[in-house]
Formats: sequence, C-alpha cells, structure tokens
Amino acid sequence: MLANRGPRKTGLVISVAFALAAFAPSTSAATARVDAGVGSPAAQEADGAKLDAIAQQKGALGVFFDDATGQYVVTVPASTTTTFTLADAAGLDIPVRVEERDIDRPTIDRIEHAIEAVRPTIMQFSYGFGFDPRSGQITLASEAPESAFASIESAFPGRISFRPGWFRQASWDNDTAPYSGGAFLNGQNLCTSGFSIDFNIGGRAMVTAGHCNADGSATNMGTARREAAAYPYWDFEIVNGRTYRGFIYDTGSTTRPVINASNPSVGASYCTTGRNTGFRCGWTVRKLDQTICFINTGICAHNLAEFYNSSQDIVQPGDSGGPLWYNSSAPFGAGIRGIISGWSWDLFQGYSNYATQYQTIANYYVGHATLGG
Repeated sequence: MLANRGPRKTGLVISVAFALAAFAPSTSAATARVDAGVGSPAAQEADGAKLDAIAQQKGALGVFFDDATGQYVVTVPASTTTTFTLADAAGLDIPVRVEERDIDRPTIDRIEHAIEAVRPTIMQFSYGFGFDPRSGQITLASEAPESAFASIESAFPGRISFRPGWFRQASWDNDTAPYSGGAFLNGQNLCTSGFSIDFNIGGRAMVTAGHCNADGSATNMGTARREAAAYPYWDFEIVNGRTYRGFIYDTGSTTRPVINASNPSVGASYCTTGRNTGFRCGWTVRKLDQTICFINTGICAHNLAEFYNSSQDIVQPGDSGGPLWYNSSAPFGAGIRGIISGWSWDLFQGYSNYATQYQTIANYYVGHATLGG
C-alpha cells in the first residue's frame, strides 16, 4: 500500500535563525512593530507558526526570532518583489518587523543544490547547511576542510558562511500494546518510538526515525516499514502490525494524551522524550528546514528543525525517533512537533539538535497524529 507512494519533497531549505556574531546584515526601512503584546506561550507558538506560513506564501526568505528585542523578523529579498508586508501580520499577537537581505530565493536554491551535490565526493565527512535569515547567508558546517567546497564558494562569493563542525545521528523500557510514543523501541537498533499516526485511508502505525531499522526489520512494536521513496531524503519510517494509541510518555511511568500536532515554531519552547536522555523540556527551536548529511552513510536528511538549550545539552544514541513535543497544561496533553534525528557541533554555535518536522511526516503518509482521550 505505502510502497507505491512517491516522495513529496516540500522544497529546499527555508530555515530560520542562525546567529552570526561577526556579520551584520542590512536592515530595511520597514522595521516597525506590529504589536508589542505577546500572549500565552501556546498562543505565541501558534502565532509564530502562522507567521512562518504567511511569510512563505508571500515570497519572504524566512523568519527568525530576535532574542535581543523579542521580535519576530521576516526577511525579504532586496532585489526582487515580495508580497509580504507588515499588514499581513496585523492579526497576530506577536511583535514583527521586516528586514531586507541581499539575496533571492533562486540563488539560495542554486547554492543548496550545489552543496548537496558534493556529497558523493566526501562521504567520510558529515556536514549540514541551510539558509540563515538572520545573516542572509547559507551557513555550512562540516568535518571536511573548507577546500572541499571551494568551487562553490568561488561561484557564489560572500554567500556562504563556513565553520568547522560535525553531525551525528542520535540512535521506555517495557511498553505494552497499545503502544505509545516516547517508549523503548528495540529492533535492528535501539531507538525510541515517536507518535502514532492515523492514515486517511484507514489504518494506524507508529512513527520513528528512518535510520533506526531496515525495511522489514522485526521490533518489539511490530515490523519496520522504511520506504525508499521517503528514506534517506527524510529521516522517518513507520512500525506496524500491532496496536498503537495517541499518547506519549512524559515520565518513566506516566503518559499524556496527544491533543494536537503541527510543525514547530521558531522561538517556541518544547520537550523531548528519549530512551537515553529521558524527559527534557526547555528546548528552543532556532531554525526550520535544515539539511544534514551524516558521516559515512550517504544520507542527507531534509526538513529538520534545529533546537537547543542554554546548557548546550544534546540528544544521545537511542533517543532517535523520540517525540519533540509541546507541553500543554490546559488542556493537559502533548502537541506533537516532530521526531528526534540527531545532533551537531560547530565552532560558532556549539551544540544543536535536530528533529524531522511533523508536517513532512503527515504529508508523506497522508495522515495525522493519533489523538488520545
């Protein structure tokens, strides 16, 4: 049933917020605030996601959260027409300003295509890249020497910010059917279950990271189904053949119902559940739609959200596939935002973590996260 479904590639990277201390982008005259008031964390997350969607629809380059001012910044190309204006954000209860960047979407796409095309020549090294709305450059972190990308830097002078770095995949202890997200998933590798998904055509499965199991592998939750049309372009797969429910573990012995699901929002705070790091909240999403090429795998995983915390914590082997989720107290529950993929370090930014964004998974399988109750 699923094997005949072709990939749904959601476009190249439209990422957010990678701070560069040594680069000061130009700021356009359109830097007014829409509204100085910010509502509850849940409302702020929702408005942030709406702003990102509007910005993409209107031809903006991306969105980032400015920690210094508490504003959401929509970046637009200086040289081409964009239809985004501050009026588009007037109905949102978050402060917004608009800034110009001296780059356009076709140039971003050409650079990213060129960087990914280098992959076969440097399989022994990991690297990651994405457009950074804050600086207006493509950030590129790699174990490979900068010389491996010299021809691209020469073709696009001043457009790429290179820094040394590396990327690694992240790889509850006796869950029973119906299975929940955030539990120990034992198969070809030791991983964590993500969330239950309902297919629009009927049926239910458990989502986890694609690098956890080869297609057909037996696990403690059923049989892994990893489609070539999805993996490795995206780092997810499903496990099916058993029963599953719309809950995730939030401690070693308790679960909470899934009450909603969507992509994460830049600047919002989230939690993760993983078999090695356990239950951790206080992660902040810094970028969306990043691309990471992991070492010695030939894998370049797309549509990843980058998240971090001030303590420079990272996810660990075994956490892979576990849920990235929003902690809701009223109503009590969890909002699914993605599944853990891996982590990175680079010289400018330190440690970061990555999760495949929820909507990429839902779009591919033509379904939605199972709700609890």
